[in-house]
Amino acid sequence: MDWLEQELRDNDRRDFPDRLTRFREINDWFQIPPGGLSFPDFEIGIALSEAQFAYVNGFWLSAILTALTALERHLAWRLAHAGSKNVEHMSAKTLLDHALSAGFVGVLQAEEITKLRRCRNAYAHFRKNSRFVVTMFAQWDAAHAADAEFGPDINFVLHVEAKTAVQLASAYFLVAGRDRFSDGDSEPSS
Repeated sequence: MDWLEQELRDNDRRDFPDRLTRFREINDWFQIPPGGLSFPDFEIGIALSEAQFAYVNGFWLSAILTALTALERHLAWRLAHAGSKNVEHMSAKTLLDHALSAGFVGVLQAEEITKLRRCRNAYAHFRKNSRFVVTMFAQWDAAHAADAEFGPDINFVLHVEAKTAVQLASAYFLVAGRDRFSDGDSEPSS
């Protein structure tokens, strides 16, 4: 076994307890209803699964990006099936505004999705002031204010935002599944 393989095996052993804990978290949040979930668009299911697996494996940025991707695709699908035109070219904000107007999401849910969208945009689009660096320094200052011996673990800077993103997407799809808004054969009602 070469050094790279050994290092990967050591990392797997060391990281396994944390991955298992995060998998159990998702299992607690995301209780799939009887009959399961149906996704009308294959990529919606892929994006939601990848958001959850990214969270479990500590790929925080991927979890944030794919969680919103799943939500955007589903909202676009619902709007298209309700007769909206050009949903393929709508921004996430426009999709959300139309979904709110159509009654596909409530005001509180739209506010949560907006927070996720803003968080995603801060990482997906260039900003002169990196959100990652700002978050890291805020965590560093908080740790030192509490007389901690060490600052934040750089690998966990985005953990809270990733967890929130995956929880929000999971909750959205549980409601959509319960209300049959993810059934590929049914059209959402407005």
